[in-house]
Amino acid sequence: MKVLCIRHGEACDSLSEKGKIQIKQAADILKKHNIANNAMVFTSPLKRAVESAKIITDNCGFKKAEVVQWLNFEESSPDYALNQIKNLMRIHEKKFSTMIVISHAPLLEGLIEIFGNRSRIGNGEIFEIDIKTRTCRRLV
Repeated sequence: MKVLCIRHGEACDSLSEKGKIQIKQAADILKKHNIANNAMVFTSPLKRAVESAKIITDNCGFKKAEVVQWLNFEESSPDYALNQIKNLMRIHEKKFSTMIVISHAPLLEGLIEIFGNRSRIGNGEIFEIDIKTRTCRRLV
């Protein structure tokens, strides 16, 4: 199963116009990479992430995103988020081919750093994590 980490678009609280464009571009990247429409999508409960998730799901034909507290960087840690991702992968591996998590820079950067990638993640950027090979790469 692919795990794709997407940082929300530019925002103060709600997405700015630039943030909406960034997330539409992220949706285009997902379509370019033929991300199956049977992806499960999880998002932080913060407004900018929920709005980003809606744009992604609407543009890619995914089911509505599930809002989960463990993607809120104020209440979670990268290690805890990774454990949640692994648990969900075990439960849903036969049903879904891709897991998309939409969250915030502090949590996502910590998560990709676990896999040896010290990159910054910009608004609307996507990183693909391979849990089995313990690798991570930017999706463009």
